[in-house]
Amino acid sequence: MPNVPQEYTVLNTVIKVDNNALYEGYYSVFDGILSKFLKLLAKNKRIGNYLFSLSNECQEIKKFAATHKALEIIYTHNLYKPVNIIDAVASKFWLNIKNGRAARNRLKLVKRELKSFFSSITKDEINILSVGSGSARAIIESIHEFNDKKFNLMLIDISEDALEYSRELADRLGIRSIILKKGNVLRLRNLCKGFTPDVIEMVGLLDYFGDRQVSLILRQVAEILPPNGIFITCNIRNNPEKVFLDNIIEWNGMFYREPQELIALLQRNFPYVYIVYEPLGIHGVIVANERLLV
Repeated sequence: MPNVPQEYTVLNTVIKVDNNALYEGYYSVFDGILSKFLKLLAKNKRIGNYLFSLSNECQEIKKFAATHKALEIIYTHNLYKPVNIIDAVASKFWLNIKNGRAARNRLKLVKRELKSFFSSITKDEINILSVGSGSARAIIESIHEFNDKKFNLMLIDISEDALEYSRELADRLGIRSIILKKGNVLRLRNLCKGFTPDVIEMVGLLDYFGDRQVSLILRQVAEILPPNGIFITCNIRNNPEKVFLDNIIEWNGMFYREPQELIALLQRNFPYVYIVYEPLGIHGVIVANERLLV
């Protein structure tokens, strides 16, 4: 990883890897050794679980795997205050395996795409719909930087805990115009009736749905999104650490997709798409609209 070329085009889709120094990249020789080490631990769950549990953060990540709580620990790892030296060393190690770095890179990429769109649009008032919103950190932190525009948010998630967390995060940053809706994203049309979004953001959701359900969701997104709107989503790729995520962290049930698989799903509803991978090539952030803004 990554084995995505630096930039190439398939049909109307531009696919590239962003190697900007702002992102967390490879640790050279360390990453090669790390991948082999994690595979060994995945085979010996007793040792793997013990070593992973030496970090208090990692105990919480495993407890709340595949939820906004686990992702928030990964996103905000640099703010963590360890309880002792063992906790400090273990947390530093485990939170910096490639999938940890890639998740933080994904957050940065999504924020970059959001801010780029906010800067390009002439409207003074922007409606944002977040589907499977989780903590909505990318959106909330991005709009916090734009004092010259008014933002109206609608966050949809099946978890009340996630929605309440988003509200608290928004309150801390002084964001008040926010609608929270608990519901199943497969019924997206009904959930957002009366709300016309300029941006639809759906990060970390497609990973948990099979192709048939993804097609249903994307068809609804395409119907809701206006011609000048933008759709931002993402999907994880298969990578050498997957077996460790499955067997030790128990963060499983995800659908890992290669760029060509994403294109096949997206272009049924979005003819103009680009996919940008963070430097580790694990998370691809997808931007789609009728007239691609690159």
